[in-house]
Amino acid sequence: MLKPRRTRALSVLLLAPLLLAARPTARAYADVTIPVGAGPLLVVAKTHRVYVSNYADNTVSVIDSSTNGVIATVAVGAGPTALAVDSGTGRVYVANYSDQTLSVIDGATNAVVGGPIAVGVTVDAGLTVDPTTHRVYAGDATGNTIVVVDGTTDTVLSTPITVGNTVEGLTLDPTTHDLYAANAGDGTISVVDTASNMAIGSPITVGTQPYLSALDQTTHHLYVSNSGSASVSVIDTTSNTAIGTPIPVGHAPYGIAIDAGAGNVYVANQGDNTLSTISETTDTVTGVRQTDAQPTGVAVDPDSGTIYVADQGANTVQALVPSPGPGPGPGPGPNATPELNSGTLLVTGLLPLGLVYLRRHRRRSGDKANEEESRP
Repeated sequence: MLKPRRTRALSVLLLAPLLLAARPTARAYADVTIPVGAGPLLVVAKTHRVYVSNYADNTVSVIDSSTNGVIATVAVGAGPTALAVDSGTGRVYVANYSDQTLSVIDGATNAVVGGPIAVGVTVDAGLTVDPTTHRVYAGDATGNTIVVVDGTTDTVLSTPITVGNTVEGLTLDPTTHDLYAANAGDGTISVVDTASNMAIGSPITVGTQPYLSALDQTTHHLYVSNSGSASVSVIDTTSNTAIGTPIPVGHAPYGIAIDAGAGNVYVANQGDNTLSTISETTDTVTGVRQTDAQPTGVAVDPDSGTIYVADQGANTVQALVPSPGPGPGPGPGPNATPELNSGTLLVTGLLPLGLVYLRRHRRRSGDKANEEESRP
């Protein structure tokens, strides 16, 4: 056996301090448990507030991200699921699964305004809003259409948009105003031109049972959680084509969020109670962290850098709060992005806003446990 040359060993020793200096600084994150309503499913972070839909008790919890305490519990319609915030008006739209309506919450007062908007379709995860046109899009989880609501008048426009089968997550590109619909029933993503309200091009094939997606507006990559194939697909929205092979993650991935500044994607894996971190640079999983029971939603507060995970099985929201330490800090404005790995978060870059709304699990707690669907 050949022995290592001394000069090579010496070179490694000399380079070691430089290599250590270049490594990201480890930083612990405090795990704060926030009790919310029954059966929390979806979560969205915006304007210093975190909104959580509680399916089993027909409420939305409002969390102050500066204190991580619930400051309001808002009664909405039956079976609230998806949430969307209009950043232009401050309104929060809530999809009520069981009565096929939308509730509207004034983000300034945390009170419901107006009556429920009857959309006539069953909305699960498919809800988004265009902050420029103030149009709200609601996908039919039992069919193949998207209903359009004029947010300035709270009225439904006449003609729905036809897409693929079993419409779940909806993601809107605020620059191009293209809408991406996850069709869980046929494993595709439909692209909709919202100017004409028509699907354009051929549906994009992804994994099995795609449910939610998140868009990086800088790279123009759309990340799609495939709950039936335990993977995340990547779509180049400049060409509307799938790129690479699906990225393996945990079991039954639902919630997904992007931190574009740091180039990280966070995925809530409900089937094995984990949160995966994907690097956008390599499109590989760089870390996994254990969560509480049945994580369904994930969002990142842009000011504190706190990651919020809705745990349906525990009736809580898990807040991963960055603690002070060496290296870039998690304070207001641009701050350190955590990379999840075995319970430790590594500081790797800057953390701007990461925003998503996330899907509920089909098994529900309480009196609604028998309402489980048998959709594909």
